[in-house]
Parts: sequence; C-alpha cells; structure tokens
Amino acid sequence: MVSVVKTPQGHKIIDQAIAATIINGGLYAFVIFPYHALTTGDYVYITSDIDEYNGFWYVEVVDYQSFKIREHAGADDVPFYQEVEIDYYQTQPHDWSSIFLPIVYKATNDRWPTNNIDTPRTVSSTSDDNGFTQLTLSGTLRAEGLNMLEFVRITDAFDPDLNSIWQIVEVNSASDIVINLPYSVNNSFSGVSVQYYYANYQIRIKIWAGLNALHPWQAKKPYEEMAELSLTPDDNGEVMFSVSDYIKSKVAIKNNLTLFSLPLNLDAFTGFYIQTAESFDQSDNYSLYTAETDFSTDSFEGYAIAGKLPFKNVYSGDYADYVITDGSPALWLTNAARLLAVEDLYFDISFIKNILGEFWVIIDKYVADYLMITEVIPHGDSGIGVYRIPITPDINYDSFCVRVYTPGVPDSAGVPVTTLADLDDWVNNTFGWTLGPTPDVSVNGSGGVSNWIFGEIVTTAGYDYEFSTTVTELVGDSGGVPVFTLTWALFTNTGSFIDSVSFNYTSTGAKSETFTLHATTEGLYLGLHITNNTPIATKTFEFNSAVYNAPASPPDDGIDAQDITEEICIDILETCEAQQGFTEEDRRLLEDGDFRLLE
Repeated sequence: MVSVVKTPQGHKIIDQAIAATIINGGLYAFVIFPYHALTTGDYVYITSDIDEYNGFWYVEVVDYQSFKIREHAGADDVPFYQEVEIDYYQTQPHDWSSIFLPIVYKATNDRWPTNNIDTPRTVSSTSDDNGFTQLTLSGTLRAEGLNMLEFVRITDAFDPDLNSIWQIVEVNSASDIVINLPYSVNNSFSGVSVQYYYANYQIRIKIWAGLNALHPWQAKKPYEEMAELSLTPDDNGEVMFSVSDYIKSKVAIKNNLTLFSLPLNLDAFTGFYIQTAESFDQSDNYSLYTAETDFSTDSFEGYAIAGKLPFKNVYSGDYADYVITDGSPALWLTNAARLLAVEDLYFDISFIKNILGEFWVIIDKYVADYLMITEVIPHGDSGIGVYRIPITPDINYDSFCVRVYTPGVPDSAGVPVTTLADLDDWVNNTFGWTLGPTPDVSVNGSGGVSNWIFGEIVTTAGYDYEFSTTVTELVGDSGGVPVFTLTWALFTNTGSFIDSVSFNYTSTGAKSETFTLHATTEGLYLGLHITNNTPIATKTFEFNSAVYNAPASPPDDGIDAQDITEEICIDILETCEAQQGFTEEDRRLLEDGDFRLLE
C-alpha cells in the first residue's frame, strides 16, 4: 500500500515569536514552553543557532509544557543535538504553492525494500532438490500465494553470500519451496529470515491539474491527467517528487485584459492533486508479468499560482502572507508598500481569494489626509483563485486606500438528511448478484470481476458521505488463496461514476471498512464491485451490511464577515506629474500591471 506522508500544504507564520528552550528529552529534542496550548498535528516554525532545529516542523505534544518535532506525522522525531534557546512561531495552514518552484510530495510504501505485508519465516529444514535448495519454512510465506519464478529475500545468515534475493523454481506449498540457490550441505540457515520479495517494485503517481467539479469555472479548466510517474523508493521505502513541471501548462503568463473570466484571473492559477498506486513482478508459473494495483486519490487538493516568490521564506518575502488564513488577512500581490496610479492609464491590483462567497471591494478616497468618500463595489463569487481588480484613477483625489471584504457565508447546516437502502432492497446494475438480505456473488479467479450492485441513497453535490460495510469471502468454497479487491463508489441516477475507494485483501473471512466518499455532483446510488485475482479459483462473496453514518451534528463550515485582504494605498498622479518624474520603463510597469507578484 502506498501512503502519502507529506503534501505541499503551506503554513502561514503567525508573526509573534515565542521564546523557548530545546533540551535533551532522551535521544530526542524536547521543546520546553509551559502551557504552550499546541496540539499534535500543529506545525511550528523554529529559528535558533543550531541549523538542524530550524524550519517548519510537525508537532507531537508530550505534555502541557513540552513537545517533540519531526518533518511529518510519520517521520522520526528530530534528535537532540545541543541544548539551545530558540524562537518558535505558530502557523496556520493554506493550500497554495508557487508553480515555478518545486511542489513536493513524499510517499512511502509497505512492500519495498522492506516487506511489511507478509510475515517473515524461519527455516525448519533444507534438502537437495536436483542441485537446488529446498526450504521447509515455519509457516506460510505469502497469504496471497506463491508461484514459480517469483522471489524471496534471505537475511540474517552467518554466511553473507546467502543474504541475497533468490528466485523460486518450484512451489510444493506456501511453506515448502525450492529456490535457485545451489545446494550445499555446508550452508547454514540457523537464525535466517526468509521473506517474500516484491521484485521490480515501483510507486506509481498520476498528477492531475485543473479545477474541481464544484468550481464555477471548472468547464473552462477541467481536471486533466498531466503525467504518470513510476518511481523506485529509497532505502527507507520513500519517494520524493515535485509536480510543478507537469502542471505548468495549466497556467498562462500573459497580461490578458480581455480574459473572459475576469475579475477571476483564470490564467494565473490551477488546482492540482495526485493519485497513487504500485506495481511489482508476479508470475503465472510460466512467465513474469507486472502486477498493478488500482490508483487511490490523495485527499489533498492544492492550488498553484503563476509566481516565483517562495511560500516559505521569512527573509526575503513569503507568498504565504498573500493568502488569507483565520484572522490574518492577505497582502495584495505586490512588493510595494504603496502604489502609484496615473490618470488615463490602466491600473489594477490582484489578490488571492481562497475562501468561498461573494466579496466587496471597498475604496476609501482621500484628499490630503481627509477621507472624502467610501465606494463599495460588490462582486459575485467566481470561486477560489487569483482576482484582478481594476482601479480607475481619479485626479479629484490624492489617494485611494483599497481592501477586500467578505460579508460572510452562513453555515450549510450540514449534510442534507438522507438514508441508505436496506440490503434486501439493493439491485443489480445488470445481472450477477443473488439478491436478498445478504446478497452474494461468485467471481471467477485470475482477474474476474463482478457486476455492480446498487443501493439507493440520495447524495448532494459538495458533501462527504461516510459508510461502514462488511463483506465476507466465504471459506472453503472452491480452494485457492484469496486475493481480491472491493471497490465502493457513488453513482448518479443514470449510473455515471462520481467517486470511489478500493480495498485490497489477502485473506478469507469478513472484511469490515469505514470510508468516506465525496459527492462532486448529485447522486442516487452507492455501489459495490469485486475483483477476484485469486489464481484460477472462483470465489463466493457474501455482502453482509452497509450503513450510512449520518453526521451527529452539522459542521461549522460558515465563513465569518471579515477583511479578505489588508488595506493598500495608491497615490493618484496627474499625467503631467507622471511625465516629470517617470521613465518610459516606469510607465510600462503601470500600464501592463507588471508590478504584480506574478511572473
């Protein structure tokens, strides 16, 4: 199984340094600050005189006055190097990245180079089998079964020549195999570990870019697959990769004042996400082939902006400051603290809007230091993105001060009430399932698939739906080793696919799962589909239960009335004033908007 352990989620620094101390917590660095009020899963930014402590860190709380730090939830804790005084900053998350800088993910797996799926075995006895070594093992080597031409790894042998990868040349049973190691009575297998080996293992990544189905402009920039990667994990079982080079084609660097989506600058940003799967060698007893698992969609959806400023650079500017987070308005997309606009020349300013709902552009107009009038310009919601706001200079005023405000969005009142059909009301999409209180189906081995069985549930676009299910692979029905996949999905009333999740199993018995599916559009059915990869043997599956877990209370998903941006002020110049003090290059910057923090 592939797990994404680090996403490109950004963290906006809360500009209030907290003085603390790092001490020796017994191998690991402990940050000491009484009543820190952090929770496990928060991120902090640390500065100190020890470089190994500096940067953004995931927090694991030890107690009310101490916490440990590590790169991400699944990483090792940072070791203790030296006691030192530090400053740390609390942070707030955001989902934006610069498309011209690395947008980095990390993923890990449990198959290679260390196999954590199958139980390692010891050697009970060895014998000579036509010159090769026959191994009788302490138990089943692989629950999914073994075939000739597949591989095992031997470790912990006294003779280092035995510690290697060996190919299976004969399978007598799941615990009795012959490998291509020449037999020698002098080979000692005392204390060795034998483990199934996933040869030619690769983590597969699909990279998608565009806008999701809930975005108002999705039809103009729909999600598309941009690349598929096949990566070999390192010695820790991890891969690290950037998606930025693959999604750049989804932004356009041009000063288009007639763009159809304005004020939403659809050219300047894109959404992105990834899917993961894995592949490795398997055998049908005659030849090796590449086995591939189904792709799973990672839950993180990010946005990339057409700009080069880093999102994590507290020394020379930080793009995170240009994103609104809880209680912290965004900066306008400009390096300048105060802008200049000239009469009769086009002028606009841009900002990132990463919340839903309508917004108001509020312009305070001044003569000298006196507020003369406030203009409020309402805008409808064009979705998340980069907005480009035109400002018309008026020489009757000396300056404009501009901010963006949201009147707020009320709570959605939670997922609309709905119910899932009882099992005896589920129906076949076409044919195949025996219907009733516990439907069942027989599925051919070696890649056979069932048809879908559907249970009615009305789902509403934009909401998550949680289900708990149980399906049993019946024991002793036709022999063979169970290797199968259950796929659950939401469908529209016409049977069109909405969202899905898959689970792979390597043993018989009841399989219970709790999972969440997201309705990107209105739906009417939950469906179940089974793939049986058991070599040759047909298997029978019994569908025992499916329950919709309705939320106990509505989510707090409203948006408070607040400023989206900080205020920025613009000095208004007459043409004659500009001619006296501006070069032609300055004029170009004002006319085409190149002062914006976009490439």
